[in-house]
Amino acid sequence: MAGTKAASGVNPSGYETIGSKSLDTSATTATSSASTLHGVRAYDEEHQAPSSTNPNINTNTNSNNAANGYQSLAENAKILMSNAKDRMASIAQDVSMNVNVDTQPIQPNEELGFKDRCMLVYQSARPWSEVFAWGKFNRPTSGEVQARFSHNAETFFYNYVILGVGFLLCLAVVHPWGVLSLLLASYLAFYLYVLHPDPIFLFGSVSLDKVHKHVIVGVALFLALVFGHAGKVFVMTAIFLFVFVGLHSIFREHSEG
Repeated sequence: MAGTKAASGVNPSGYETIGSKSLDTSATTATSSASTLHGVRAYDEEHQAPSSTNPNINTNTNSNNAANGYQSLAENAKILMSNAKDRMASIAQDVSMNVNVDTQPIQPNEELGFKDRCMLVYQSARPWSEVFAWGKFNRPTSGEVQARFSHNAETFFYNYVILGVGFLLCLAVVHPWGVLSLLLASYLAFYLYVLHPDPIFLFGSVSLDKVHKHVIVGVALFLALVFGHAGKVFVMTAIFLFVFVGLHSIFREHSEG
């Protein structure tokens, strides 16, 4: 009995000790886990992106950065456009001072008729073999661009005019009404301003002065643009002349030697 008691006394004590150790180990583990979770949460809170903690601040910051970027691009574009505009104005002024074109075919007077002016334009044009002399074309240096443009624009001015009229007539195949309306409006303006610059008397008493001429030409251009669709034809012709004249006058040598 005593041994049994002793054994029974030992076993409860042993179980109690083991239980205490298990409880202590569980408590330590729980404490460690809690500390670990607390540390992870603290790390996450410390390194968390501002957008998660305060999305309003992040959105406002991105909006401000985008607005500043757009404003900077707009300012740079404005500066570039201003510089380009000043440069083009300077080039245009230099060219206008250096280019001397014979304007007799288009001078306003009543002495020359339309046919005579057309003959003057044809006679003032340079030979086409000289215009398209392939051996004269090469890449200009930066200092030759302005000199070439001024010389070639003066030398081949009426060749460019003839090419523009020829291109306009070629467009008649695709846009007949547009070309016809543009030609009629242009001839009307040429007739009123160039062939008859002075007031025109109709029926001996009615006169067409500058104001009446402006009204008539304005109405004719309006009808040509709205009903004849002459605007598209005019833009296409202007683009052709701009590209051709620009390339030809820059890449063709201005020295005739």
